[in-house]
Amino acid sequence: NVMSGKRGSMQGPYNVLLRSPELGNLAQQFGAHTRFNSSLPLALNELESLVDCRSHSPALPAGHPFEELQEGYWSSTTSFFETDWAWVLYLHKGACGVGHKPGKTFHVWPVTSLQGP
Repeated sequence: NVMSGKRGSMQGPYNVLLRSPELGNLAQQFGAHTRFNSSLPLALNELESLVDCRSHSPALPAGHPFEELQEGYWSSTTSFFETDWAWVLYLHKGACGVGHKPGKTFHVWPVTSLQGP
């Protein structure tokens, strides 16, 4: 049941799914599977969770606190198939893909906690 799951509520355009519990449960299962059982590496999944697909250039929600954004950010994950390629978050279009390590210059996005250790 969506309401008793991890989120405890359903907001935005998904409210319509509450009118059809069967469809709502299927949508919740699909969302949970794509988020928690994705074939993407967890580090990349975390980067992609920043993306707002309703926006582009950058694909971030309105009012985000980030400044001087670049087009692509390296993840810490090397491609499983080709070790000279690594996963990249393309922030302008909100997509993940791979970039050739020697041939492309992407940026890094250091992540830190605002709280002390």
